[in-house]
Amino acid sequence: MNTKEICRRLSVTTKMLRVYEDGGLIHPKRGDNNYREYSEEDVLRIQLIVMLRNLGFSVKEIERIFREKEDQADSVLYAFYFQLKAIEMQQCQLTQNHRNITAAINQMLAGTDPMESLKQSETSPMYEVIRDQWNFDEMAENYVQRFLEKDLAYQSGIEDARNFLRTLPQDCRILDVGGGTCHLWEELPEFRDVTILDNSLPMLLSGRQNFPGRKYVLGDVAEPAAEKILNGEHYDVVISTFLLHHIAYPFQERAVDRLLGWTKPGGVLYIVDRCFLSQEEKQCRKWIYQEMEDRKGLRSVDTEYFLIVGDFCDMLKRKGCSVEMKKTGAFVRSFRITVNE
Repeated sequence: MNTKEICRRLSVTTKMLRVYEDGGLIHPKRGDNNYREYSEEDVLRIQLIVMLRNLGFSVKEIERIFREKEDQADSVLYAFYFQLKAIEMQQCQLTQNHRNITAAINQMLAGTDPMESLKQSETSPMYEVIRDQWNFDEMAENYVQRFLEKDLAYQSGIEDARNFLRTLPQDCRILDVGGGTCHLWEELPEFRDVTILDNSLPMLLSGRQNFPGRKYVLGDVAEPAAEKILNGEHYDVVISTFLLHHIAYPFQERAVDRLLGWTKPGGVLYIVDRCFLSQEEKQCRKWIYQEMEDRKGLRSVDTEYFLIVGDFCDMLKRKGCSVEMKKTGAFVRSFRITVNE
């Protein structure tokens, strides 16, 4: 495809193409007549560049994205993923701007100074903000070994989930939500139909490398439109290990509704997660960490959303589910939830 064709097809100018080429973003080959010839891969790259530029990325930032992923087979996939995260970040920023402006208007109506509401924190370049926010490369590489290998409560919870899975027939349809790097599936028999859902592409790619026979889907169970992720599919068993305590309390019920919605009537939703029996136990544990000057423990109570067992079980019963619960480790419990037919 020559320059004229590429400009017409992608609505770009020759000047834009030269800028991208000079910036090292594209590398069109030269034909016998010394004219530039663009491959289908060049076309895809240019489409991605235009999208990222529209999202606020500089040419230098885009070149850095491509360069860091150039040696990976999934470089184009990562570029799309990065674009997705940029959109999510912009959505958050727009929501915050909406709140700030609304607050400023209300302050003006009340006769007070609106400037405090309009102050914006200093922002970093788009690429750095996203890298800092998701830090996906570090999290995906040897995640369990680097972060959880000394967490005995986590290990006992995972083993409980494995023991449950070992009781299932191998033709059972299973959905693992928040499956990440597929650590759960080590030492388990081969099931014929397993789908892994996670909101981190690098986690999914790591899982696919270790367990290539499964289906992998990118999606966030806490998103309002999450029911569309799996195209109406339902599963005999839905399992979630150590996922919900990363979801803020106002959105946990929505995530549970999604998990229940993906479970067939008469099927089982199996949840293993970090828990407190009550809000009182949570507050008591916080005081203990304060007295011990245990910063790590205190941070976990303040920044993570451990399930509150009483509230959680009451919520499930209101939804008509049968619940069996057992303790599997320190502040870890498993819930076998039967979705009534």
